[in-house]
Amino acid sequence: MTHILHFIGAALGCGTKKPETLEGPEALYHTPFLKQLNNLGYVTSWEDTIVEHNPNKIQAGTLESLSVVHDFNHRLAHTVDDSLEQSAFPIVIGGDHSVAIGTWSGVIHHLNAEGEFGLIWLDAHMDSHTPQTTPSNCIHGMPLATLLGHGEEELTHLISPKAKLNPKHVVLIGVRSFEEGEQKLLENLNVRIMFQKEVHQRGFQACFDEALEIAQKGTKGFGVTLDLDMFDPRFAPGVGVPETDGALPTETLPALQGLIQNPNFKAFEVVELNPTLDRDDITLTLLQDIIASVLQKS
Repeated sequence: MTHILHFIGAALGCGTKKPETLEGPEALYHTPFLKQLNNLGYVTSWEDTIVEHNPNKIQAGTLESLSVVHDFNHRLAHTVDDSLEQSAFPIVIGGDHSVAIGTWSGVIHHLNAEGEFGLIWLDAHMDSHTPQTTPSNCIHGMPLATLLGHGEEELTHLISPKAKLNPKHVVLIGVRSFEEGEQKLLENLNVRIMFQKEVHQRGFQACFDEALEIAQKGTKGFGVTLDLDMFDPRFAPGVGVPETDGALPTETLPALQGLIQNPNFKAFEVVELNPTLDRDDITLTLLQDIIASVLQKS
């Protein structure tokens, strides 16, 4: 089977206090990476780059950015839906992690899978605040809560008023920085959280295998969203919120190899590349290595 790959740039930065993450998609676009994938036998195109409409230059750290994030994610959701309608595999490149609201709302809407879709969330953070618990007001700290149906109605009702995800189909891996409010929400919902300590103890492969089981049991498909800050800053310096003691590429990438061959795998998302903070394109190169691993053919 020849996979048609649609790369979709999600150039959003107002969900974070370091808005240069909106430059992440452009950084990848200007590499020869897509051409290399074509040479490997994939039918690949850069389908679109969604850009934020923020004429007043609203900054993150205030919920004034809510309307900008809503508008952006509404357009992103429809772009992802259209991609799937063309029997393509969407690969969304962020942008801050609030773009996940649009990516997965679009996938789930296409599959008619509200509450029946699995999502593996690879991240140093829980991204599960609501306006009542957030210490920063940054919406990139809220997307998972939003997809679970908790938070601002303008975002939780994107495309559909239904909660997009059922907690029993969601897994977080690599968490090592979080606040009490978001932890309490996820624990009350019985979301499976694999803290970085557990990853160290069991190994990333074992954790990811378990996550795949959870995300596929009783669902119409699953996706993976990967925040580059899941990696140790030695290997991913170009992220907005780096956290020490992160994942190692040598352990993580082999577990992702060939994931594209799984017919239940519906979309992939990589976020939070901040080129202005990168060193010698270390993080940009890692981003390409991650995608190459996911797309590796057996």
